[in-house]
Amino acid sequence: MSSILLLIASGGAIGAVSRYLTGIAATHLLGDVFPFGTLIVNFVGCLAMGFVSVLLIDGGSNSTKFIPFIMTGFFRGVYYYVNLYTGCLDPACQRQV
Repeated sequence: MSSILLLIASGGAIGAVSRYLTGIAATHLLGDVFPFGTLIVNFVGCLAMGFVSVLLIDGGSNSTKFIPFIMTGFFRGVYYYVNLYTGCLDPACQRQV
C-alpha cells in the first residue's frame, strides 16, 4: 500500500512541475494574451493519456505496475495542478482587475 502511495505522489509531483514549466514556456514564447500553456497541456495531455492508457492496458501484467505512477499520479498532477502564479498573480491578470 505504501509503495503505491509513493508512486502516486512522485508521479503527481512530476506532473505538477511539468504543467508549471509548460505554462511558463508557453507564456514566454507565445505571450500572455491567452493561456496557451493550459491549451497545450490539455490538448497534448488528452492525447497522451489516451495513447498511454491503451499501451498500459494492452501491455499485459508487467505494465500494470506503472498505472498508479503514470495514470493516477502524473496525469492527475498535470490536470489538477493549480498554478497560482500564472493563474491569478500573472501581470496580465492584474491588468484586468
